[in-house]
Amino acid sequence: MSLKLKRTDAGRVAPIIVCDHCGEPITDAGMAVAVFTDDLDLFHAHKLACHNAIDAQHGIDGLPLPWTELGTHLALLTSNVNADPETFNGLVESSMAF
Repeated sequence: MSLKLKRTDAGRVAPIIVCDHCGEPITDAGMAVAVFTDDLDLFHAHKLACHNAIDAQHGIDGLPLPWTELGTHLALLTSNVNADPETFNGLVESSMAF
């Protein structure tokens, strides 16, 4: 998973997801995808050019790799670790001093 830590202007540490193709932070889940291979390798990418580049680099016989919207991927991840989405707003608000 393309998780990294970033130090903010306030000096806090914040987790971010970066694109596995261009290395830039993904700041809009609606404009990103999670791409996976048959070997269960996972890539995060911006939609369009970065996604296409990952397909070209890791796909087989020019076929696109399976993918899902990043928001869906994050919701599934949340469910798989038994995190309660109802508590997220409070957690995010208490940590907003990033």
